[in-house]
Amino acid sequence: VLENAHMHSSSVFGAAVYAYGPYASVVMEDGSAIRSCTIQGSGGALALSVTAQFDMRGGEITGNSASAYGGAVFLESAGMVMSGGIISGNGASAGGGVAILDTGRGSSTVTLSGGALVADNTAREEGGAEAGRGGGIYQGGGAVTMDSPSAAVCGNSAAQEGGGIYVSPNQPSPQAVFSLRAGRIENNSAMSRGG
Repeated sequence: VLENAHMHSSSVFGAAVYAYGPYASVVMEDGSAIRSCTIQGSGGALALSVTAQFDMRGGEITGNSASAYGGAVFLESAGMVMSGGIISGNGASAGGGVAILDTGRGSSTVTLSGGALVADNTAREEGGAEAGRGGGIYQGGGAVTMDSPSAAVCGNSAAQEGGGIYVSPNQPSPQAVFSLRAGRIENNSAMSRGG
């Protein structure tokens, strides 16, 4: 269990864990938890950059906060496979649960499978130009796929757009692709569009 970590520099990533580069990977299993961490920056619990990989097989990431992107998880040209576990009760300016930015320094991909649950996260009003977008997931480029009937994005909220998921290309990424093959996106809310 990692909890109550605090980072107070806007130039840093990942209050509890930061992974960088193609040989860096983070794995979470059942029984693990990252809770109540805060950062003045991106990645309230974890941040991964430049093709690093996060494999969440179980456990929980709850009650974390970031002033910029990714209340729980921030991926900057990095990848994530969530096949189990819970990301809930986190908050950020953009991407209350998870935020993905494709900056052209590696592949940005997220797959939600198995019993993955992203719930009750919040994208807040205050912050930069993207504030209030993506209560559950903020996707700024790259590819996000949901492919399990048991996977869910639910009960998230955004002060602006995309209560569940907000999808938009990010420079220099020319496109952002969201694929819903199976799973549930329900009971999310937004003040403007895409509740």
